[in-house]
Amino acid sequence: MGPFSFTNPAFLGGLAALSVPILIHLLLKRRRLKVRFSTLRFFEAADQRARQRRRLRQWLLLALRLLAVALLVVAFARPFRSDSAPGGPARRERRVALILDRSASLNARDSGGPRFERALAEARGRLGKLEVNDRAALIEAGSPARVLAPLSPPAAILQRLVKLEPGFGAADLGDALRQADGLLAGATRDETNEVWLVSDLQRNSCVSVPVQSLRRDAGLRIYAVGDAAAPNVAVTELHCGTGLGAVSRVTLTSFAEALIAGRLRVRLDGQVILDQPVSLGPGSVTNLPLSLTNVAPGWHGAEARLEAEDSLVLDNTRYAAFYATAPKRVLVLEPRKNVRPFQEETLFLAKALNPAGTGEGVANAAFVVDKCGPEDLASRLRAAGGRLSVVMLPGLRQLPPGSSLLLGEFVRHGGGLLLFVGEGLSALEYDRELADLLPARLGAVDRETRPGWRLQEFDPGSPIFAAFQTPEGGNLALPEFTRRFLLVEEPGSAVLARFTDAVPAVLARQVGHGKVLLVNTSADTTWSDWPKHRSFVPWMHGLTDFLSSGTGAEAKGNLAQAGVDAGEETELEGFAPGRALKLRDGTAEVPARADAAGQCLLPATLRPGLWSVVDEGGRELRRLAVNPPVVESDLAAMSAQEFEESVRRREAEAEAGGLVSRPGGGRKDYSGLLLASLLGLLVAELALANRTLS
Repeated sequence: MGPFSFTNPAFLGGLAALSVPILIHLLLKRRRLKVRFSTLRFFEAADQRARQRRRLRQWLLLALRLLAVALLVVAFARPFRSDSAPGGPARRERRVALILDRSASLNARDSGGPRFERALAEARGRLGKLEVNDRAALIEAGSPARVLAPLSPPAAILQRLVKLEPGFGAADLGDALRQADGLLAGATRDETNEVWLVSDLQRNSCVSVPVQSLRRDAGLRIYAVGDAAAPNVAVTELHCGTGLGAVSRVTLTSFAEALIAGRLRVRLDGQVILDQPVSLGPGSVTNLPLSLTNVAPGWHGAEARLEAEDSLVLDNTRYAAFYATAPKRVLVLEPRKNVRPFQEETLFLAKALNPAGTGEGVANAAFVVDKCGPEDLASRLRAAGGRLSVVMLPGLRQLPPGSSLLLGEFVRHGGGLLLFVGEGLSALEYDRELADLLPARLGAVDRETRPGWRLQEFDPGSPIFAAFQTPEGGNLALPEFTRRFLLVEEPGSAVLARFTDAVPAVLARQVGHGKVLLVNTSADTTWSDWPKHRSFVPWMHGLTDFLSSGTGAEAKGNLAQAGVDAGEETELEGFAPGRALKLRDGTAEVPARADAAGQCLLPATLRPGLWSVVDEGGRELRRLAVNPPVVESDLAAMSAQEFEESVRRREAEAEAGGLVSRPGGGRKDYSGLLLASLLGLLVAELALANRTLS
């Protein structure tokens, strides 16, 4: 037990009131007059003995009154005795929530040296000053924050710091404060709460701080590492597009206040495709085009590396992973024979899909177009062997013999069929031969003098109109239509576009595993001027992609930009349920497994780079790029004072339970015992006073 102490020592000044009973005693003391009577001389001896007893009771009564006043004063001073060792100072145990910032920006090096080394040294030094009975917890300020160790002896937390390295993700200091606040709940009156924050206070990591609140009884100590403004440049985007019209570029961003020069190298599958010097002005953003030619089908990886003198090297390299699909093979039926190419009815269809012409290809073309006459359609369908994606038919006067059965089989097995109408088409024959495929029955030809009909209504959610969500795709309201068929929709078909008078313009029907599209105009310019408008090419690409999506070809496409931010758990979809997988980056291998829904959870610990998802046999199923979050590249920081002012406080008593006393510990308060003793003393004083005065 420790020495006695007082909660309210100022009340001890009330001991001066002890003089009051003494004064009263002296003022009320009886004075004896000596008067001699001859007849009372014999009682003198007896009276002497009575006076001695009365004097003793008076002194005892005075002592009781003095003790009563002293007990009352000391009780109000609230004496207590600490549980600390005899002779040792009274001390409250400390409960510390240590928030350590391990975000990507802590990889930076500035005027004070490597930031994370300074952060670790600060954390170790502070923990080393705690005593054995204190407790500390370790929180990683990630996004979201994670508790690495609950309240434990300081030595255990120091041990956890030994192998820690800076991470690659973003930080959320607001969420870290929330975690710390939860760990400090339930403190006793004999414990102090403290939150220690070791961070570079990057402004992007402090966005959510004002949203959280911290208990008012928790002391907040901020240990800032790093400069308030450190010069930095970064590769903030690497986009690799394949296919006709796709755009590939690398984006460089400066977060510095001065000009920074460097050199940029971009590699595709290890081969340099760009190597040039660059200069980045203060706060500038630079886009550099990339040329991706002759990219073979399959997965590819790209790397853009900037060599420059700045504070953070980690974000000077960015990765991209993409899948290049094999060109889709499209068979176009051309009914006109012995005509020049520009006179062919399907000229615009073929040129829209592949400008190089039929049977040829251009670098990264999305489609390879073959043409044949009506008499060769059956043999081409039989010889396709699953390599054919889409068949396009203009409006025919007569369908080739036996073609309807072969077309039906082709569609049901996942192929796509695109049908146009036109002059001379026999509605009766189409309705009879293609009844199981047509989205609508054909009626009579409807003619309109100029101005003709226009497209007014189309499904913006349909893939065939995806290109028209931006102004670059063209204006669908410009094409003019002068002839069409009146149609009766078949059950189960979908109208994807209508003319201004609500007559269907484009209809779709699912047949087996494939699709059929009916376009209510001609393939050339006899019934409309659409092929002459810029919207025709992206529309044809959308139609063909839509029809070929069910062909069994891998729809990875430009799923292409398969990338994730480092430091975050991410789910990849599309695997066989329960399948055992591995993640590889060339030097490390991480085991993984798809869950019952076919999703594979990527751990937050993956470092930046190109990673492959492989099966147990080593076959690559997916490739992805892991990059540090772009927000970590801006190293602008808050001051410690700004941060502390942004933290909202709340009263700890608002929490359930509040502060409690620890049973059998802490300190022992004696004020209650003193008051009980005072009550007994007053009873004794009253009894003695009555006897003294009697």
